[in-house]
Amino acid sequence: MWTCCRLIMLVATVGKLGESTLASWLTGMPMREAAGLGTLRNTRGLVKLGILDVGLDIRVISPALLSMMVVMALVPTFMATALLRWFCPDRILLQPSHSIPWQEPAIRTLASPSANRRSA
Repeated sequence: MWTCCRLIMLVATVGKLGESTLASWLTGMPMREAAGLGTLRNTRGLVKLGILDVGLDIRVISPALLSMMVVMALVPTFMATALLRWFCPDRILLQPSHSIPWQEPAIRTLASPSANRRSA
């Protein structure tokens, strides 16, 4: 049972990390930053835990499956810090980014007339 859990966790982690990294890299992001983004995309453990709790309450999943899914939710979240430091060390993270030039926003927020009134 736990061998299956390890295999599923490996496939899910490589899939999520790989697809995000590849998509970011293909759109022009440097490879190390793309891998960092893929690592951050892989960390959604707390959202999964809430969904799993509801699934257990309505008896859609068994306690054994809940245990495997909790491990599959938490391990990628815990390994994110180490992977992020490996893909994007401080010397890279602290450099100013020149990949996307800053532009004026296309839509400006205008203050409504009621915003200028004072309350009595």
